[in-house]
Amino acid sequence: MTHVLNKLIVQDVDGEQHEFAGGGGGDGTRPAPNSVGTVEIEDEGVKKEDLDKSIQDKLDLMDDSNVVTEEELEDGWSEAMRNAGLDIGTNPDESEGS
Repeated sequence: MTHVLNKLIVQDVDGEQHEFAGGGGGDGTRPAPNSVGTVEIEDEGVKKEDLDKSIQDKLDLMDDSNVVTEEELEDGWSEAMRNAGLDIGTNPDESEGS
């Protein structure tokens, strides 16, 4: 049995409710008004300012200052091992006497 929804309300893990309106173009061929389809995602037409304020805030928290590169992670791990008195070498694939 198929049910047509005029409105769908979804509650996220933070308890915030998000409402999605049906009809008005949401027939499977075009997104409903104020929604995003594959075309908008693929052509990068969706911008940060198009997103919900709570999502914008979360994106603002993510910047280069809180991203750790692989090199920084490896350097930190090596330093921690040296501080612990362990000599693990610089490359785990290297073997002695090679």
